[in-house]
Amino acid sequence: MYIFSERGIECEEVDLEESTDTGEQIKLKDLDTSKLKLKIAPYFQREGIDETYLAVFDKEKIDGKVFVSEFRFKPSRSALIDELFAEMPFGDRWKFKFIVNTIFDEHKRTSSKASTICIKPRQFKKATEMNFFYTKGSVFKIPHFSELSDLTKPIHIFREKHDQDDFSLPKWIAMESAKFAGACFTNRRNGTIHFGVSQICGSHEGKVVGLPIDVPDFMQIFFDEIKGCFYKDQLNIVLQCLRPPELVRVTKILKTETQPLYVVEIDVVPTYDTTHFDTFYVKENSSEGHSVGKIYTFLKSELIVLQKDQLKKYMEEKIRIARKRKAEEFSIKRLEFSPLRRTTH
Repeated sequence: MYIFSERGIECEEVDLEESTDTGEQIKLKDLDTSKLKLKIAPYFQREGIDETYLAVFDKEKIDGKVFVSEFRFKPSRSALIDELFAEMPFGDRWKFKFIVNTIFDEHKRTSSKASTICIKPRQFKKATEMNFFYTKGSVFKIPHFSELSDLTKPIHIFREKHDQDDFSLPKWIAMESAKFAGACFTNRRNGTIHFGVSQICGSHEGKVVGLPIDVPDFMQIFFDEIKGCFYKDQLNIVLQCLRPPELVRVTKILKTETQPLYVVEIDVVPTYDTTHFDTFYVKENSSEGHSVGKIYTFLKSELIVLQKDQLKKYMEEKIRIARKRKAEEFSIKRLEFSPLRRTTH
């Protein structure tokens, strides 16, 4: 189900409670006695417990509401099972207590997931508005990345803070942004890198955590660092394609967090008119201490440096990639200025 958040952004509310065959969502406390028995029966079968003991639920009129109310608290749960299922063999009663623990643990996990709000990130190339924010703990819904997708459709990459202090944080963000921009230039692909968003393992989604940003000094440190990451003859091109960082406020911060939190987002737009057929290098210090230019690219939405055996292939492919970018941009402009499009607006 899609809902609209306080800021008018379309969100998807995720509800992962108990599901019926028809897809209807039913919470544990809403189960009647027969459905509660059906939920517990597979556990009994798995553990080799006689299912006739489930008749106790009918005899004592235990439905989902009673079950949640009386069995959810561990201190009283064990004594309650001993009392109600006194005729059950001791070993089976021990297994049943473990089953109830498992049911409530699963219920707790699905309940926490049910409160998760999935949101769409800020629109690509659009400046952050005053009333635009992300809620801490919300999840970005990002389309699956494919190397075959249009170059003008942005790739999204997430980065979370790793023990940087307030001063080194902007430098780290700038360095990671330079690598990301380098990969966008190599592939002539639009993209956004999001800082303060943790990657959810095994998915293309990211969870908003936020970063403490010292706003007055951040931009200055960021751009000073960016200027040191590229060669002077390409710096003007880089600064045209690498958009200024967008700082999006993060709400619902814990009381223990004293600093405001932000998600920092940098868009990269390597247009053909700006990049042409150039090869872009990111400057990094070698082990010997001198500067070395490296060519970054994407591998399954991860950043990697092209190695010697990959460089030759890229040099052969880069003109084709640039031409593909040019063709896509031309198609977009033609669509924007087509008479049909103008009459429909």
